[in-house]
Amino acid sequence: MKYLCLTGWQQPADALAPFVPKDAIHAPYADYASTEAFFASLPQEADVAIGWSLGGQTLVRAIAGKHIRVKKLILLGAPYQFMASEGFAHGATEELWQGIRTAYKGSPASMIKEFSGHIAAGDIHAARIIRTLNKTLSVWENGLFWLDELARFSCSELDFSGFPPTLLVHGSNDRVINCEQARIFVGAIPGAELKLLDNCAHAPQLHDEELLKGILRV
Repeated sequence: MKYLCLTGWQQPADALAPFVPKDAIHAPYADYASTEAFFASLPQEADVAIGWSLGGQTLVRAIAGKHIRVKKLILLGAPYQFMASEGFAHGATEELWQGIRTAYKGSPASMIKEFSGHIAAGDIHAARIIRTLNKTLSVWENGLFWLDELARFSCSELDFSGFPPTLLVHGSNDRVINCEQARIFVGAIPGAELKLLDNCAHAPQLHDEELLKGILRV
């Protein structure tokens, strides 16, 4: 089987490697400053596609745009729409967003380290998750581009007809992407299923390190 993985923003391309088969493809979207160029780099087909956070939303966009065909999609803490807007109260405020962007432009390394705390906040295993995240801190050359893509894009623009069977795994205590966004995804993607994890924050695969292996049966 062919596995395709997309990591979260500012995470190593192979961040999901411990949880998936050794021959999985870890697509490095951090190398690109164009969504179209990145989509063109993807394999045309995959049996299972797995995306964490922004990587999940990016996979959804690639599938909806018919850049790639997959047989099964797994989304880990993926945003439906990062920013709040009229009629969508489950995203970040403009004030919060501007603070995030300003902090990243001013000192990316410091902002990323602080962001690790937000990823883990609310998780029963927060201390362990922060230690794990801090071991692989790096600043993406195109980090600001993808941060802006996260703020700009809403999955409300997409056509979900013909989507593959989709499983969403989301933490009930996620403070980066509110779990209500996962419920919105489930309502939008025909036949999608939601696995909501108690006492879990924004990194389900680090909260329960056997969970993704069990879902994939690897």
